[in-house]
Amino acid sequence: MEISDKEKTISLTITQFPNNLLIPGVENRIHFQAVNRVNKKAFFRFNFEGENLNIGVPVELKEGKIIEFGPEEAKNFQIALAPVGDGIGKLVMYVNWMKVVECTVKVKKVRENITKSIIGNIFKQVDSLHISKFTDTININEYIEEMPLKEIEKIEKEYSSKQQEYKALSLQKQNIITGKGSVKIKGVKLDDGMSIEEIDEKQKQILNINQEFLRKLAKGYVYNNDIQKSLKYALELMDEKEYHKLCFDDFTDICKAFEGDYN
Repeated sequence: MEISDKEKTISLTITQFPNNLLIPGVENRIHFQAVNRVNKKAFFRFNFEGENLNIGVPVELKEGKIIEFGPEEAKNFQIALAPVGDGIGKLVMYVNWMKVVECTVKVKKVRENITKSIIGNIFKQVDSLHISKFTDTININEYIEEMPLKEIEKIEKEYSSKQQEYKALSLQKQNIITGKGSVKIKGVKLDDGMSIEEIDEKQKQILNINQEFLRKLAKGYVYNNDIQKSLKYALELMDEKEYHKLCFDDFTDICKAFEGDYN
């Protein structure tokens, strides 16, 4: 038995049908063949409905799944039927021809990162401070500071030392509150007689000093073309506007200014 649609896009042929009374617990299988009548690749979706019947549908025919057929390709399928009541059962098969709509759009890839060599070339030109075309809108001193690596290393050690001192003061304050003994941290000397108010003031001074260290480190590493470390220190700044300025605004302006030279 063959079933074809009017447009002859697909034909269905029942190749095996149970010629007996459908009985629960017995395999009542229907085998059918679907043939793509289009002379090009086509996509179809199958749906099944039953009255007085439970329909066992294989994974490849599950509702909503789209099946691809090559030009005039034939595929064989089978489903299982199980009666749920006495009387007449009804099986309905739906086949939908899924038309593929393709759209062409114009796209442009945005650079995900900038290589170190390009960064180096950009800052070699910026560092000369002779580019009058851009100096009216970009203040170089806001994000770059001439600093040799030895000086940077010295500031990093001082910054680390202040960080340790700040942590030690926090522990000392906690011990005062809980009534524990004094704090001893290697390389850090503390005054055991300090009050909580004095500790708070001391920590405030350390934070201000470290913020200045972070600014210098962020700008110094830009001067030495190490953008990764520059961003690392800039992101530690407590002032959100300031680290946004160092991390994004000026650096983005510089990259845009020279973008045309490195596409």
